[in-house]
Amino acid sequence: MEQTKVLNGIDLIGSVQDDLRYDRIALLTTGSALNRWMMPALQFINDRFDLKVLFGAEYGIMGEKEAGERYESYTDVWTGLKVFSLYRFGASGLSSEMLHQFDTLIIDIPLTGTRYCSSISTIHALLRQLGGTDKKVLILDRPNPLGGQEIDGPVLNASLKRNDDDFALPARFGLTLGELCLMMDEEDRLGANIQVIKAKNWYRDMTFEEFNQPWIVSQMHLPRFESCILSIGLEVLRGTNLSVGFGTSLPFELVGAPYLDAIQLSAALNKRNISGVIFSPIYFTPTTDIYQGVSCQGVQIHVLDTTKIRSTSLMLHIVDEIIRLAGPDFIFTQDRQGKYRVDYLFGNNRLRRQPDDWDFIMNNQSTMLESYEEKVKPYLLYPTKTEALAKAAEEAEQKAES
Repeated sequence: MEQTKVLNGIDLIGSVQDDLRYDRIALLTTGSALNRWMMPALQFINDRFDLKVLFGAEYGIMGEKEAGERYESYTDVWTGLKVFSLYRFGASGLSSEMLHQFDTLIIDIPLTGTRYCSSISTIHALLRQLGGTDKKVLILDRPNPLGGQEIDGPVLNASLKRNDDDFALPARFGLTLGELCLMMDEEDRLGANIQVIKAKNWYRDMTFEEFNQPWIVSQMHLPRFESCILSIGLEVLRGTNLSVGFGTSLPFELVGAPYLDAIQLSAALNKRNISGVIFSPIYFTPTTDIYQGVSCQGVQIHVLDTTKIRSTSLMLHIVDEIIRLAGPDFIFTQDRQGKYRVDYLFGNNRLRRQPDDWDFIMNNQSTMLESYEEKVKPYLLYPTKTEALAKAAEEAEQKAES
């Protein structure tokens, strides 16, 4: 099948323009949501629809807010429209004032492909509130940047959910936003009126290199595709006393701490011949986050082949080696309430309680992922390339026979 440019839902929105001609439109988006001409979704939709109100998740309507920055509603300087904050202090979701502003909510939010993306819980909350109402939800779909076939990491245990808007996913969940919304709506019986404008020319088994699209930075701590794919597993290390490069130019591409020996750790990890990566010693001083202003040693992770990386397995190798070399200097950290953040990040408490029992951890993960794969099948909107070719051949044969 010839490689053609992948088109996102925003590029195909003209197919519903007549249907929405008389609707008051609300838009939830951010600055990394671009069309094929690199025009922000906000500008593109504002030129074509009766846009009445904007909604901002984490990072704001154009990506201008800092990660984790809570903010109140404000006026967008470009359109003059009010931006209602879904990431404000002490509240999330829609107030009654917000709810009465629109007939159709258009959502164009690029996902990172990992469950750590805060937009997932934000959208889950919106679907929960809009379920059973007369409001329409139009999802402008985009490919999952990490692909639609590989999944990785334990599924989040229900007991570790922070609130009702957390959704039980593995770290690498393999769904597009449209598929995920359909799954959340059905599994939680939300009753939302969802329509998905599917991406075109994308297949589940395509690698990012095959998308024929540049890497657009949706979050500043994921500046490259390599950092995104490594974050699948290395996000878990944010529940330990290790730095994963926040406050440096290599977030998720290095691991270190003041108590490590860079040369020793690099040599030890390279002896393990971990698929898809190689390590080199690195010395750094973070400007933010853990160890701000403190000199650290560790390893830089060089990606050799993104298709061979299994990020959860990579993370387990790193933890195992650091425990061997650093002993009690390495710890799983607790928050002010005494909870271990690593349990939530990993999806269960087995890594913290049994870090040396790899077989148990990986077998347990494999069982969960098999169950997850079965659960998601009804919500898949896109075939693999092989499935698409087989279907095309079958249709051609039927046409020839008729």
